[in-house]
Amino acid sequence: MPFAKKHGYIHLGLGCRLYTSDAENHIRTINNATVQFWSILTLIAVNELNYRIEQAGYQDRMDVISTIYDSVYVDVDNDPKIIKWLNDNLVECMCVQWLKEEVVRNEAEGEIGLNFANLHRVVNNASVENITKVLETVYGN
Repeated sequence: MPFAKKHGYIHLGLGCRLYTSDAENHIRTINNATVQFWSILTLIAVNELNYRIEQAGYQDRMDVISTIYDSVYVDVDNDPKIIKWLNDNLVECMCVQWLKEEVVRNEAEGEIGLNFANLHRVVNNASVENITKVLETVYGN
């Protein structure tokens, strides 16, 4: 708020600015823009992931079903090799360094679950064996 009042704009990232002539009256828009702007990087990652899925011929093995800000939700076959491919590729797509001399780097990690209440972490660069163990936890095998 102090910056927007003084300068008449806020910086949203990637060189974008949101201008305001009345920062106090536009506080909700300013706040939402600041918080939500970076979800564009998630959409860029989804586009790249969809391209990679098509190139790998995995359209029948997984589908991106939703995104929320910095999260990507994928319905994927219960196959450790396919999940490894997804984990490796999605993390790479989401962790692109977009700015020179970035101070805060993008990070990503995967989780597997049958619902949002019971998710199990999949470490980055997980092996097929590690993913198999996570799936055993998910399905109780």
